[in-house]
Formats: sequence, C-alpha cells, structure tokens
Amino acid sequence: MDALSAGVDDALPVDWTSERAREVDAIMRLQCIPGVGTRTLWRVLERFGSGVAALEASSAQLNAAAGSKAAASLRASGLKERVDDAMQRCTRSGMRFRKAS
Repeated sequence: MDALSAGVDDALPVDWTSERAREVDAIMRLQCIPGVGTRTLWRVLERFGSGVAALEASSAQLNAAAGSKAAASLRASGLKERVDDAMQRCTRSGMRFRKAS
C-alpha cells in the first residue's frame, strides 16, 4: 500500500473502491494547499487528468499548475491528519458522493 492510500479505505463507506478512495483523498490533499481554490483545483485536474496523477507529478509540474509552493505544502506536517479527519467527518455524517455521469 502506498502513502497516498494508507489508511484512506478505513475512513470511507464500504462501497467505495480503493481507486475512488485514493482519488477523493488526492483531491482533498490538493484542496488543502494554501491558495488552491475551486478554479485552481479544476485547472490542476484538467491538466493532470486526476488528483492522483497530480500528486504523482513532479514538484515543478505541480507548482506550475497549482502555485509556486504547492509541492512543499503537500509535504507539510499535519496534512495527512487534516485530510484523514475530514474524511472521517464526511463518513460519520453519512456523506455520499455521486458517480460522475
């Protein structure tokens, strides 16, 4: 299991696939980058095709798409804990995500 998906499946509804869980986790990580709002997130997703692919991109590529400090922000301490906490809050509240049509 890689660092991106470690612990993610435990926080999600059982009907989620591992791939979907990784993508939701990746998008939440990207949203935690200071300065990444809706427009920037969409630009990043359009450029890389998915949140997982964006996180697998080089630091230079990610910084070019999301801002000069994006890669460093992803390595910041506490990010994983904030994302895991948000995922657990979503699960506890019964939040479900629709499949894209």
